[in-house]
Amino acid sequence: MPDIALVGLGGAGTMIVQRTLEDSRIHALASIYIINAENWLNNVRFYRFEQADNLIKELSRYKHVILTAGLGSSGGDSLVYLANRLDNVAAIFATKPFRVEKKRVKKAERQLGLLKGHVITKDLNELLVRMPDVPVGEALDSFDRELAAEVIDKIVELS
Repeated sequence: MPDIALVGLGGAGTMIVQRTLEDSRIHALASIYIINAENWLNNVRFYRFEQADNLIKELSRYKHVILTAGLGSSGGDSLVYLANRLDNVAAIFATKPFRVEKKRVKKAERQLGLLKGHVITKDLNELLVRMPDVPVGEALDSFDRELAAEVIDKIVELS
């Protein structure tokens, strides 16, 4: 069993993990977990949102845990829940919603305020400035790949 667990929470966290898994080294360096309503990835350990307590027991056996999620939704709620119950969280990678998603932005700010430790946040609004003429789907994919590269760097650093 590797010393590192990578956990994708919700849709955004799962997409970041999916992009992370494109690096062939990741399965050798980290155990991969997903918490979501449904699983669309292969070769990962899947838990539903309501199974978070079961996952905490499993994650507490690792030396380092890295969490990824989008803030402002269920993934962000699960992120806060896990981050505040585990003593071995090495890094948190989170995305902030678009400004026009006002309810999600407010919820994201509350979630962010509840997180302890080192949190790396990326704001989806950056896409509007950096890639104004790129279709949203392509821009989001590029964004996920950038964040995945940072996650991979952290995994390599910890291993």
